[in-house]
Amino acid sequence: MIKLKSILQEKSSESVFQNVAFGQKTSYNPDAESIAKLQGNIGGEKDTKMEAEIAKILIDWFQSGINPSAAKQLYKHFELFKDAKEKYPKIFKPATTDGTLLYRGLSMMPSSLKDFFKKGTLKKDWKKEKIGTRTYMVSSKPVLYVPENDIQSWTPNKSVALSFAKSALLMTKQDENFLFNPKFIALLATMDEKEILHFGKKYSNPITIAVEFATYTEYVKFYTK
Repeated sequence: MIKLKSILQEKSSESVFQNVAFGQKTSYNPDAESIAKLQGNIGGEKDTKMEAEIAKILIDWFQSGINPSAAKQLYKHFELFKDAKEKYPKIFKPATTDGTLLYRGLSMMPSSLKDFFKKGTLKKDWKKEKIGTRTYMVSSKPVLYVPENDIQSWTPNKSVALSFAKSALLMTKQDENFLFNPKFIALLATMDEKEILHFGKKYSNPITIAVEFATYTEYVKFYTK
């Protein structure tokens, strides 16, 4: 038996994105032709009003990565995007499969991790490990990470994440709460950071953390019990 919710979601997804998602060339989406080709379509089509609004919000998010307003607006469309993932996989479905190890580089230590470390962690739970060209202290146990925004950028590319990891490097496994094809993001945002997006402030899979020794000394070792 088909549920009413499923019918409404299907109608909403197809009525918003039509035949080609984000297929209209505009000042904020100049490479719409390449986005259409990514979906196997030679030509584009005019965006619906909601589709154009979503494209603008996505641009705001990709250009800043820390825009709380854009994150909230995108999160409101989470159910729509999940439905669209099945119909427009080249746009909304990550190129990697669920279970893939993902990385998130943090430029600053968020308050949730500071509070987690203040409650105490053990030296035996940390080990030195070389990641890329740098030496990190890596926690063998999951940490409590509560992001400030409703959307967070992650990548399966370790090198990309390390370029952002001024404070810490987070690691987790991909699940159904991660959306968007990095190739689409690269075309829309005009920069390729191998990026996919996590929706929500809660994570289904454990998150582990790696920090450089100076950060470990400042936030972790001082509170070690």
